[in-house]
Amino acid sequence: MNLGIVLISALFLGMSNTSSGLSLTIHIPNIIDVKGRIQIGLYDDKNNFPKIGKEYQRYFAKVDSNDFKYTIHGIPAGDYAIALYHDCNSDGMCNSNLIGIPTESYGFSNNVKPFLSAPSFGSTKFTISKDKTITIKLFH
Repeated sequence: MNLGIVLISALFLGMSNTSSGLSLTIHIPNIIDVKGRIQIGLYDDKNNFPKIGKEYQRYFAKVDSNDFKYTIHGIPAGDYAIALYHDCNSDGMCNSNLIGIPTESYGFSNNVKPFLSAPSFGSTKFTISKDKTITIKLFH
């Protein structure tokens, strides 16, 4: 009988773990051109921020509105930072000019505006401890 209770308990614990994690909604209110896609890099490690290919998770979403929202589900509680850009031409890169300044709109969590280099993880970091919505304004 005790074994049955243990198995049923384990089953319920396993079921609750499949839906664990928190939701993060990213709101971008100032998209100029409704075309292309937004690439979102979610980072959880200061040593990897904001390196492309070193994200905790990377997301792509089609731009369908000037007032864009995208929700990520299943995120563990913790500290994160976001670097994103509007890939207008859908070529998979944040295009830049000859001196490396982005020619496509971009943004960072906490709306940190970079000066001569990418911002630090510390300046863009936010904590997720419950479902959360953040707003990131694009720099054009």
